[in-house]
Amino acid sequence: MESLDTLRDLAERVGKAKFSAERAALWLVKIPLLGTAAAESEKTEKQLQYKTQHVSLNLRSTEAAFARMGWAVEVKKRPGKPFPERITIGRAPNGDVVLRFGYISKLHAYFQVTEQGEMFLHDHNSANGTAANGTALMSGAPVRIQAGDVLEFGALRVQVMSAANLYDRLRADDWK
Repeated sequence: MESLDTLRDLAERVGKAKFSAERAALWLVKIPLLGTAAAESEKTEKQLQYKTQHVSLNLRSTEAAFARMGWAVEVKKRPGKPFPERITIGRAPNGDVVLRFGYISKLHAYFQVTEQGEMFLHDHNSANGTAANGTALMSGAPVRIQAGDVLEFGALRVQVMSAANLYDRLRADDWK
């Protein structure tokens, strides 16, 4: 997970061609929330189930604050990780796309890429659900995903972007 500021600095240094070539094809991007959207996000976050006990008493407030910030994570298979046919999404550190929030299941969902290059998202019986473009996913019923889609993992809402589109948005500077 990288902050949008870090990615913006990288984009300025390397340019669009290199940024796009050296990064994964797709990204999950958390656009920063401001004002009313931030308050709504925090209210929704408080309604979710938490199945893990946390050592830190302030973890939920820290999670809520971080969830409102802008960041991005590449959708790619990490070398040496389990489930070679899947790109896993979850809280567990041995996953491919790690989202360290209490309302994200250890193995929350996963992407499956076909031989034709199509990407499908599957919910993995997550406690707080997975949605694509506002429609809840049922376990065992995958949905095709492409750049521009909006995904929800519990209260976490992200947009799927191509590396080129992410570069353009970072350079447009409209997330500050």
